[in-house]
Amino acid sequence: MSQDIFGNDATLGDGATLGDGATLGKWATLGKWAKLGDGATLGDGAKLGDGAKLGDRLTSEGVRVYATMTMSNVDGSGRRIQIYVHPAGILIRAGCFRGSLDEFCDKARLEGKVRYATVVRAAAEALAEDCRERGITGGWGEE
Repeated sequence: MSQDIFGNDATLGDGATLGDGATLGKWATLGKWAKLGDGATLGDGAKLGDGAKLGDRLTSEGVRVYATMTMSNVDGSGRRIQIYVHPAGILIRAGCFRGSLDEFCDKARLEGKVRYATVVRAAAEALAEDCRERGITGGWGEE
């Protein structure tokens, strides 16, 4: 492991592994037996829990993930939103909500959260378009 991929005060748990070219940010924690895949980055202050794997062929929320993005405080509440682009579309996780992008935006608009619906839709659609244009499959197209 070279010093340029391991940030200041980062923690690497027992049996954890960093893939080739992986980056562990400052104060980041890679849990026991967790794996950060080739070229993956765990940002400053982030934590990947014990036994977790981040890299090619990521599965989360029951879908094969092509790309993922996290947004916070879009509606001023401080809540975090996770966006997943997957083979069948876009999945949103926001607190206890889990559903499609359309379901998320419909619910947000019904609650009068126009900015929330508009910003999340724009970001999610931009991420999905980037995946299409660049042929990003998260490793799933290479079976």
